[in-house]
Amino acid sequence: SIDLPIALGIIVLFLVTSNIFYGFFRLADDTYIYLQYARSIIEHGEISFNSGEPTYGFTSPLWLILITLIVKITGSYFQTPHLLTLSFSVLTIVIWFFIINKSSLKPTIKYLMLLVIALDPNLLKHSYLGMEASASFFFSSFLILILLNYNIKYIKIYLPVIFGFYFLIRPESILIYLTVIFILFVTRIIDAKDVLIIFAITIFIITPW
Repeated sequence: SIDLPIALGIIVLFLVTSNIFYGFFRLADDTYIYLQYARSIIEHGEISFNSGEPTYGFTSPLWLILITLIVKITGSYFQTPHLLTLSFSVLTIVIWFFIINKSSLKPTIKYLMLLVIALDPNLLKHSYLGMEASASFFFSSFLILILLNYNIKYIKIYLPVIFGFYFLIRPESILIYLTVIFILFVTRIIDAKDVLIIFAITIFIITPW
């Protein structure tokens, strides 16, 4: 297995590398849309870009909720988005630590695999943008970890929870959701009753929004 000190070292390397190459570009254009919506919610109690004009001009409800909650607590509009993206990037590496450790490969190969994940340019460049891409990486990775456990209890409970929040991060994840459910069903890992349970839990998470 991967030693924890080495895993922590790889995470530190990720933090340094991402800051060197992408730390100068902390917020993407669309991030300011979320910040404007967060400001409207906090200051006026309404979901709107312009005060008094309710609109739905953002992609990710959960990302807006997270930004709004953290800004409400810290009072920091401009630090919150990039801290969120950086946190989800680190959590993605943590998830892959557990995924890779489930394999029977040699420790050296495992270290190399985790290093490849940590230094993936796509992960690096989204770690300071303030957008929800790093959260998508996290939920996709979490999905892989759950499926690798190959335990019906995990699949029936944790899978719909992950997908419920994943949908609120990126609505197009519904395509991954339906594909995974279909594959699990045709391979008889889950039956029709399990499918209904999974749908019910997912809808329970999504419906309040």
